[in-house]
Amino acid sequence: MWVKVGCPTCGEELYINIRMGYVVRVSKGIPTVGITDIELMDTCTSSELLRDMIKTIKPLIKDGIPVIELHKMISIGHGLPEKYCYDILQKLKDEMGLCCPDREHLYHIKWIRGDQNDSETISSSNERN
Repeated sequence: MWVKVGCPTCGEELYINIRMGYVVRVSKGIPTVGITDIELMDTCTSSELLRDMIKTIKPLIKDGIPVIELHKMISIGHGLPEKYCYDILQKLKDEMGLCCPDREHLYHIKWIRGDQNDSETISSSNERN
C-alpha cells in the first residue's frame, strides 16, 4: 500500500510503499486487529510513481475506457489508497494526453480534435456508446 508524505527537508511529495502484517483476534464475539509488522518496501517521488504506472497501464488504455476502470487499475493494481487516486488520475490524464468530455470515459486528445486520419475511428467509437 502506498502512503503519501511530504519530505521534511524539501517539501516534495513522496510516496512510501509499506507492507503491514496483522492478526485478527476475536474475544467475546468482538474482533480486534493487532499489527504484527510494518515494513517499508520502497520510496519514490510522485513523478517516479506516475512513470511506473504509465509503463504498466499504457498498453491497457484504449479510447473510451471508463474512468472507473482506470481508477480500479491504479487503486487495486498498484495498491494506491482511494484518497490519492483522484490526484494520480489527473496527472495520468495530463501525462498521457487524455481528456474526459462526458466525465465517464477517457479519450486521447487527438481523437477529440477529429484528425482526418482518425475520423473513421471516431464515428465507429461513437456508434458503440
